[in-house]
Amino acid sequence: MVTPLKTLMGFSVHLNVQLKFYNLPLKEKLEKSAEGILNARANHPSLSLADMYKELLMPSDLRDAHRKNDKLILQAYGLNKDATDQDILKVLFKMYNNKDND
Repeated sequence: MVTPLKTLMGFSVHLNVQLKFYNLPLKEKLEKSAEGILNARANHPSLSLADMYKELLMPSDLRDAHRKNDKLILQAYGLNKDATDQDILKVLFKMYNNKDND
């Protein structure tokens, strides 16, 4: 299941990849994953973005593309694929606090 928190993490990683993240193989996988999400969206031109992201209407290819992306995002943050929202929040707040101290 795609959670808003993991999706938010995805946007965060994509914004910070060039500045703070130098694992090129993972960066390339993230870029390919983002393309996969865009391609899955393109497979459903009759649906609006709002409809695509409704829980019960989300096309399976789009859901799968987001799941793959979520796994890569967790990996980028050093979290395992079974990380809970609480685990994710700990990492994000730690990063935020470290940024605030820079």
